[in-house]
Amino acid sequence: MTIVLTVFAILTKLFMVFVLLRFIAQYFKADFYNPVTQSVVKLTNPVLAPLRRLIPGFGGIDLASIILGYFLSLAILGFAYNFWQGYEVQLLTILLGGLLELLYALLDLFFYLLIGRVIASFLMIGTQLMNNPFVQLVIQLTDPILRPFQRIIPPVGMIDFSAIVVFIIITLSQQGLLSLAGSMTGMRLI
Repeated sequence: MTIVLTVFAILTKLFMVFVLLRFIAQYFKADFYNPVTQSVVKLTNPVLAPLRRLIPGFGGIDLASIILGYFLSLAILGFAYNFWQGYEVQLLTILLGGLLELLYALLDLFFYLLIGRVIASFLMIGTQLMNNPFVQLVIQLTDPILRPFQRIIPPVGMIDFSAIVVFIIITLSQQGLLSLAGSMTGMRLI
């Protein structure tokens, strides 16, 4: 039974990552015709398309993606705490924990996108890697986050220190979320 729940949690978390990826791609207006973006849209559309009919966007924010991501994080936490650990958790604790889990997953996604960008920036030197659809999407999703820091901390030669600052901010934010989750809910984020 634990193997089934573990597989369920992994697949749910993976689907939540794709939903969040779609959300930030829409929010940052990434190229919709990029093959990677098209794959993410096709993967998430069976669930998001009907949900979008019920929950319209607001001010350029795709609320359906956020709400779906929130419910997926609730599912992960609910299964983790009620089945794996064998004790019941209060509903309010799960609801607050789900929000914290969603924020943590979003920060995690940006962290890994930045790692992809840093690796791609080292590999792009003198190559045609810039034409790769995955690299183009990663750049489109990380540029809006890096740009304000690049204005303050200009690159030194080929090294962009702004990414290091963003890594530190993401890590500190995640530590803050973990601390908040522990103190307010008594939960540990998955």
